[in-house]
Amino acid sequence: MMPAVAAGATVARMSVRARRWISGLGARQDVIDVAVAVVLCAAAVAIAASTTTGSRGLDVIGVALLLLQTLPLAVRRRFPIAVIWLTGLSVTAYVVLGYPGSIGGFGNVIAFYTVAVRLGRKASGVSIAIASVCIVVGASVSFATALIPPQILAWNLIAYLGTWIVADTIRGRRIRAEEELVLAAAEAREREDRALLAVADERARIARELHDVVAHHVTVMVVQAGAARRSMDSSPADAREALAAVESVGRTTLEEMRRILGVLRAGPDDETLQPQPGVDRLPALIAQTRDAGLPVDLAVEGTPRALPPGIDLTAYRIVQEALTNTLKHAGRASATVRLRYEPDRFAIEVADDGRGAAALPGDAGGHGLVGMRERVGLFGGRLEAGPRASGGYAVRAVLPLDGAT
Repeated sequence: MMPAVAAGATVARMSVRARRWISGLGARQDVIDVAVAVVLCAAAVAIAASTTTGSRGLDVIGVALLLLQTLPLAVRRRFPIAVIWLTGLSVTAYVVLGYPGSIGGFGNVIAFYTVAVRLGRKASGVSIAIASVCIVVGASVSFATALIPPQILAWNLIAYLGTWIVADTIRGRRIRAEEELVLAAAEAREREDRALLAVADERARIARELHDVVAHHVTVMVVQAGAARRSMDSSPADAREALAAVESVGRTTLEEMRRILGVLRAGPDDETLQPQPGVDRLPALIAQTRDAGLPVDLAVEGTPRALPPGIDLTAYRIVQEALTNTLKHAGRASATVRLRYEPDRFAIEVADDGRGAAALPGDAGGHGLVGMRERVGLFGGRLEAGPRASGGYAVRAVLPLDGAT
């Protein structure tokens, strides 16, 4: 699986898990809200029943008002506006009627917090206006009857203001977290799309290459081989001439394929008529990289020998891309290019000791790791790229020479 596609799948799985967790959390929050409402209601009634302050004792109406101040909290997340109105009016009526002091008023504070954190600043602004009216009305009655000290009312105002600040901060962080999650998912999808487009572009290039170069020359070779077969007994000289033509066209095909690959990879102004580079050009590439400021060592294992043209070019491009990415992303680093000739395969390793991010999942032009993987896969090989345990980054490719991988 390509890195960008894998990243997209990972983000998708994380999103599903997050939604499941949030869904489960919502069910648990409903249970918590019911518990809070019941506990606060019981405490409010108990405190009011044991308090002697107030112009009248706790009666059925007072208990009903305490219930209205607290029990609606059980559904505060589903009906936040209705709950804040109900609790606010109940608190005001309770104070105006002169019932004993209680903690039932915290129900309105909690309802206010719910509105502020869930519905935003506009709704919380309306809510704080409602709370202010309730406090002003309660204050007027309290001052007239001297039941509640002024400092208590001041603390109520501070409690509402502090609640609004906390709720607004939490709401802002929640919004930013959600935006970051959406942005991460969008970026993952974009990377996946770029990777898929890069693969499609690479395959289209290969298809044009096969159609424009190989198909024509192979057709000529088939015709010449057929002529040689038919004249093998009757005219050996003509057969030898036809076979020589097959050999010549075959060589031309290889050269044309190299030239077309150069056209596909380079721009129209480049020297595309020149033969494409291979492993024999790596010393020059490494010298050029050293001149750019990256120390590079070349190590060769096994007995060097001629490689098939396609593999020869692919090996050069892998080393070139890996060293280019090291120059771009590894920072102050050094690199080692290791070539290993084996009886049935050719192995390449480009490793650096930089920041561990020397290769990225393709650039805007569709090359990079995506193009390398597609090209290596064309020859039945494999490519691995990633951070090294000892630090830095490594790109490793194995190209079969006789069909083995």
